[in-house]
Amino acid sequence: FRERGDRLCPFFIFKTSEICYTYKQQTITEVTPMIFYFTGTGNSRYCAQQIAALLHDACQDAFHFIRDGIAPELTSPTPWIFVSPTYSWQLPRIFANLIRSGRFSGSQEAYFIMTCGSDIGKAAQGNQKLCQEKGLHYRGTLPVIMPENYIAMFNAPEPEEARTIIAAARPILEQGIACIRDGKDFPSVKTGVLDGLKSGLVNR
Repeated sequence: FRERGDRLCPFFIFKTSEICYTYKQQTITEVTPMIFYFTGTGNSRYCAQQIAALLHDACQDAFHFIRDGIAPELTSPTPWIFVSPTYSWQLPRIFANLIRSGRFSGSQEAYFIMTCGSDIGKAAQGNQKLCQEKGLHYRGTLPVIMPENYIAMFNAPEPEEARTIIAAARPILEQGIACIRDGKDFPSVKTGVLDGLKSGLVNR
């Protein structure tokens, strides 16, 4: 703990790749839209904006919390929707640790929407554990296939193929929104042995 004025500010430290991030817990409380997203190249931002349009709501970018090292204290009367890309078949550590460091009050329901090139492995299992840590009621993880953009390992699609992939994503998002509106869990993500290896051993 580090003293600041007449308050004690705990520091949360974690690593992603070779970069060390430090989050300060500050007494900042915002009434925010329920859609809280992290985006790397824009796919997750696009999905968050589509969800916001379908729900007639707005969305909150996690970027300034990460950039400024602020642990979020946010309040929403409606279920939380965490939107994120899939990094190595799991929720990006930088986003997962931001959620861990923050306080999400109001609704205790949590849905996860993860963009991916083909699949999310066993990321849903990790999201459920994260909700248990935060005292949130896990309502499921929805994979949404978007154009692959991790060109270090995969080939990016041609423009026409990318447009087709994006168009196919919209009905998936609409199905997810229907679940949220009806208070239902997202459908379970089917996984196998290989998914456990991708989300487990690959990230150790």
